[in-house]
Amino acid sequence: MNKLSLLSAIAASVLSFSASASSVLPSFMERSEESALQYQLSLGYSAGGDKIGPAISDAYGQSQVSAGSGLMLGAGFSYNLQTRYPMFVAANIHVMADHASSNESEVTFTRIPMDFMLGSQYRKFRFAGGLTHHMNPTLEYKWDNDDSFDKEESTSKSYGAATGQVAEVSYNIERVDLNLRYTNIEYNFAGVKVDGSGMAISVMLRF
Repeated sequence: MNKLSLLSAIAASVLSFSASASSVLPSFMERSEESALQYQLSLGYSAGGDKIGPAISDAYGQSQVSAGSGLMLGAGFSYNLQTRYPMFVAANIHVMADHASSNESEVTFTRIPMDFMLGSQYRKFRFAGGLTHHMNPTLEYKWDNDDSFDKEESTSKSYGAATGQVAEVSYNIERVDLNLRYTNIEYNFAGVKVDGSGMAISVMLRF
């Protein structure tokens, strides 16, 4: 099973769990609306950034991964601050991957973003912004080689860890937040700068 298949399977499980959260959450996860500490799980998709890696051709045309695109699966927590106005801090870690494939080859770009944000809440809306640190950005390319003994070869390219900015606005429906976020970040490989910025939509379960 490749990275995208595994990520998709996990993401499907999280989405199914979120849909029935209000009725299946065990008692130790039940928290009041006034609880200062809340845990969160999220599933989303981002689009944007520079095209990277080789283009993959199939019967439907060409596809190519982007440095700011990919499926996102995350977990973290938020903590409500005891201030005059409703403020909170949040920390999240994600697994993020973009993928393109054909019968003969596939390209995957993976990274692990960590977000640290400060935000405020107004009625059902939450606004937050802060820093995001992307660890281990890696571009992996696999292809079939009939001349090779195992008939499959691969190569990978690692970009240095990068730090950027993130801004997010959310709308709350009971335990679920609908999020729109923008990430501004740039990767560097051997002196070549790659724009990894992107706009993402996600669903977050808070408990």
